[in-house]
Amino acid sequence: MKVRLSTKIWGASAAALLTMSSQTAMAAEVAGSSIVPLGNDVEEIIVQSTRIPTQLGRVGAAISVIDQAIIEQTQSRFVLDVLTLTPGLSISQFGARGTDSSVRLRGQGGEATFVLIDGVEVSDTSRSQTSFDFSQLTTDNIARIEILRGSQSVLYGGDAVGGVISIESKTGGGPMTGSFLAEYGSFQTFLGSANVRGGVAEDRFRYALNVQYLDTDGFSAADQALEGNEEGEDYNNLSSNGRLEFDINENIELRGVYRVAEGTLNFDAFGGAFGDDPDRCDDFLQ
Repeated sequence: MKVRLSTKIWGASAAALLTMSSQTAMAAEVAGSSIVPLGNDVEEIIVQSTRIPTQLGRVGAAISVIDQAIIEQTQSRFVLDVLTLTPGLSISQFGARGTDSSVRLRGQGGEATFVLIDGVEVSDTSRSQTSFDFSQLTTDNIARIEILRGSQSVLYGGDAVGGVISIESKTGGGPMTGSFLAEYGSFQTFLGSANVRGGVAEDRFRYALNVQYLDTDGFSAADQALEGNEEGEDYNNLSSNGRLEFDINENIELRGVYRVAEGTLNFDAFGGAFGDDPDRCDDFLQ
């Protein structure tokens, strides 16, 4: 059961029910848009493969572009869930929602996937292998994801042997607008988010700010038939991100971006012979 309250009006209630066949169709759509023959009249512009705006059909690399329309169509709340639609990419997550994750391109390890958010490298150098943990990254306020498969070391260095994932957040501009979303569903799951975007001084200054809170009791990732595995995998995530842009003149733009996520996750750990320690939890700040 899932109840949705939102200021947005959805065209059809059936869009809230995603079936395996529809996800397969979306995956095929993403795969089909990855490589476009040279010479086609392609409006799609990519940036990360050449670091300058280039038509998708004029790039030799294998690229997938996931835009805002696909993200909204899947109704995925985490970037990890959106990335599963992409060919040539594999994902591992070591437990329930919020636990450590790894994204690999072209068979390379997670440390060979170079990750950018709004042009900023976000790989964590404090990890045993330098990589980015996608497990806390939500799709709220995400506008576009570019995925380059194959070595991009010439442009991005040795961390891009497997490829590059570039994530862009939504930009501001125009009159101030805002929206609010609230959802409630199974496993005592609650999701709420709010955002505001706009521009001032004839859009010389543009802003886009967002905040989201997710809380769920979850369900046990361990075998519930074994003693001590009855409790759910509690998880909560408070995330906020923003993008501020100011045009000094026609050629110079100042941009400031931030993204923060914090919360608590509970996960299964051996407390005895095949038993779960119900008190095992971690606080995270990303």
